[in-house]
Amino acid sequence: MENCANCRLSGKTASPRGHRRKAKYPVSIEQCYAILCALPGLASGLGLNLDTLTVAGDSVGGNMATVMTLMCKYHGGPKIHKQLMYYPVTNAYFETPTYIQFATNYYLLRERLKRCVRADRAIL
Repeated sequence: MENCANCRLSGKTASPRGHRRKAKYPVSIEQCYAILCALPGLASGLGLNLDTLTVAGDSVGGNMATVMTLMCKYHGGPKIHKQLMYYPVTNAYFETPTYIQFATNYYLLRERLKRCVRADRAIL
């Protein structure tokens, strides 16, 4: 809910998606895209300004924000104005020079990222 708190501080509206651990790929992606596509029809009644539509997420949610932007672009969905991606895991190969160089002494430890990816794979 950190993203919702950030939205409140910025005076924006949030539509939290949250994780459903039992949802299998591609259910979560399709649900998020359906919500985005429903926004134009709901915007005026809710007082939303879609000129500044922003998608945001952390970890897997950051990846989903990227996918939502691409789906909207290629399937004619709403125009995404901004993306906010908090530590998205975009490469699950942990033997790259960058993963090795920054494995420790930083907020996102290499071993912690490995555990997150293993947990995410378990629900796919």
